[in-house]
Amino acid sequence: MRCPRRARRCAAAGSGELKFDRNEMIEGIRLPWVRDFLAHFSVNGWSINEQDVAEYFKLDGAHADRWLRAAAARDLIEPGEPDDGKPQWTVAATGSRLAAAKFLPRFNRKRADQLIAGFLQRVETAAAQRQDFLMEVCCVALFGSCLDGAAEDFGDVDLFCEIRWLPELGGGERVERARSLFKADGRSAARITDKMFWPAQKLQRFLRARQGAIALHDMAEAALYDTAVAVLYELPGGRLALPQPCRSPVLATRYAGP
Repeated sequence: MRCPRRARRCAAAGSGELKFDRNEMIEGIRLPWVRDFLAHFSVNGWSINEQDVAEYFKLDGAHADRWLRAAAARDLIEPGEPDDGKPQWTVAATGSRLAAAKFLPRFNRKRADQLIAGFLQRVETAAAQRQDFLMEVCCVALFGSCLDGAAEDFGDVDLFCEIRWLPELGGGERVERARSLFKADGRSAARITDKMFWPAQKLQRFLRARQGAIALHDMAEAALYDTAVAVLYELPGGRLALPQPCRSPVLATRYAGP
């Protein structure tokens, strides 16, 4: 039986960007494969044991044990609560960062500034066409390595983004308008909930614009990271002339949805 992973803060990872080399190995396992393994267990909230490692990477017991110890030494995993007397591990803060790593080509400050400017431009375009999305962006905040004015080498641009239904839409109208938008956009539903989720998905896709280097984080995640942020956009005024410094847990509370 798997033990649910305990909720924890991610402050231990710090606000600086961790650089992962896709060619690096942990006990013979390349980092992209390690990333996929950690992401699988992290997203499901499962603990990890020796058998899990052995089955996933096709290792024998001794090799799996060495891998666990090596991963722990890298702070990718940390000891969890034993299950039936057997050691268990959970994905640590650094492991969560690796689980989200994209291994994209790195870029300089000029490119980072272009990505941020382009994102804010799309936020303003979405605001002008709000009825086409049925949702609006109420806050955008930058965090991570891009806040370091001296940094010139980046792997992605981390943004907290809070979106919400248009305030003028009541509950019943949201349902009907979402169904109409889903049909107008030529979407096909695999699940009954797909139609209600489509407005948020449509807006997020538009904002990302297929830019893999933009890492969007829901505002709810801001409560997990005790790190500096800079608010770039907020309603009702829109884009801020000067970024507003803040702390992420405060930001999450300030923009908590209904």
